[in-house]
Amino acid sequence: MSRGQYVDPRAARTTFQQYAERWIAGQTTDLNTRIGAETRLRLHAFPRIGARPLGSFRPVHIREFVRDLKNDSIGGTYARNIYANVRAVLSAAVDDGHLARNPCSAASVRPPAASTSRVVPWLPSQVRAVRDALPERYRDMVDVGSGCGLRQGEVIGLAEDTAQLDSDTLRVPTQIKLVRGVAVVAPPKGDKERDVPLPSSVASALRWHIKSHPPVAIKLPWIRPDGPLTERRLIFTNTGEGIVWRSNFNIKAVSEPAGPWMVSSAWPRSPDGPGTAHRAQDGPLLATTSLVGGFFVPGAHQFSGCRHNSPRVADPLE
Repeated sequence: MSRGQYVDPRAARTTFQQYAERWIAGQTTDLNTRIGAETRLRLHAFPRIGARPLGSFRPVHIREFVRDLKNDSIGGTYARNIYANVRAVLSAAVDDGHLARNPCSAASVRPPAASTSRVVPWLPSQVRAVRDALPERYRDMVDVGSGCGLRQGEVIGLAEDTAQLDSDTLRVPTQIKLVRGVAVVAPPKGDKERDVPLPSSVASALRWHIKSHPPVAIKLPWIRPDGPLTERRLIFTNTGEGIVWRSNFNIKAVSEPAGPWMVSSAWPRSPDGPGTAHRAQDGPLLATTSLVGGFFVPGAHQFSGCRHNSPRVADPLE
């Protein structure tokens, strides 16, 4: 009996790590999301609280956990993601009868502080400078990203049959992303298949690119590395007519030609990995230019595939 609620003593003796590993295995979210949660728990939660029996958790243990993250210089969004994963595991443990209540819900527990850094979108002049510094075959990727609001994986995965260049919209049904180092075709982030406005200038750039570099049929697994093969005629390919590998592209095609200012200022690294193309992607830039053009900003954030119902910064604890 724990504060009026019965908890099976055998279930309460299950350690956090034992339960968290089962919790991860039972998740049905996007595979990369599961991999990220598993990595954060394995690196930062298991060494600190993994051996603690679930039934012994009290708010003090979570306060100490948050303090330890801060003392180890783990902060901002990454620390909040770690905390959110721990909280989710403990919530599921409550549901499954391993402990009476989630210690993260106590009033005395505060999650790691949110990052106060501001996102500063590139100026159009910076986007043009990056475009001009790219090898010719990759320049039109910047036009699509900054003109249509596509994420980098969506630009890389843009297929010929989705580019109806005589219309005023561009369909975004898939992306190419890496899952454990293997390139796969998958739905866009959040399964947000969408149509986005296609400016005439971007349509012209795509026509020129398709004429100069005809699309190439490439087969990749669907969603998972062991998934069924699916064929896409990709508009953007590398010099060997294979997929554009994001890591190689970011370093060899973008960062080195554009110079040190790109690496140190425009694409800062975070604990989750490099910032890659988000500042050239039309998230902030699309919203900025849309406001200048008189377009309502909630429409802009929806076209860019934002999962929230209002234009704001996403928080892992929400």
